[in-house]
Amino acid sequence: MLTKKQVFALSKWGLLAIVLWLGLVSAEIIQFAGINSSQSADTAIALGAAIQNDRPSPVFQARIDHAIALFQRRQVQSIIFTGGQGEGDRLSESQAAKNYAIDQGIPPDRIFTESISRTTRQNLLEAQKIIQAQNFSNCLLVSDPLHMKRADWMMRDLGISGRPSPTPSTRYQSWQSQVPFLLREIYFYHHYWLFKQ
Repeated sequence: MLTKKQVFALSKWGLLAIVLWLGLVSAEIIQFAGINSSQSADTAIALGAAIQNDRPSPVFQARIDHAIALFQRRQVQSIIFTGGQGEGDRLSESQAAKNYAIDQGIPPDRIFTESISRTTRQNLLEAQKIIQAQNFSNCLLVSDPLHMKRADWMMRDLGISGRPSPTPSTRYQSWQSQVPFLLREIYFYHHYWLFKQ
């Protein structure tokens, strides 16, 4: 039977191991956030986010703006907007994104949408159906920098050929906003690792 001193020592080392592990995961998420592909692709997948009064939220708008910039630079030939309809919303996230992109001069026939997904993995599953239907061979994945590691992991698990293209601007710029976002990503990183959801 372990003594109190031995239990304390084991607890201390266990806590240290947990802290070190979380530090490594955090570093991996932060490091991956800086990876940005300069390659061209058939399409850009802009992952969904909230809308407000039928307009993209600031977080979502940054993703849409980046996808539009990729199209305007001819780095992609089309854009896939993802995201279903949230409670109390009149439009799906993807439809609000499409409306915004058309207002910015993107041809409607170069925009593809799905309107049933509610999570990152569902975003990618529905985008994959569009990719297969359109015979696209590859994509650039667009989201917030700190979201990219988990999203890219999901994309690869689904067998989608793509590269990360994080938004150059993000609402999460201060430490006060970045730390909660990072903690959230750490939680969902482990959730996906354990449950693949």
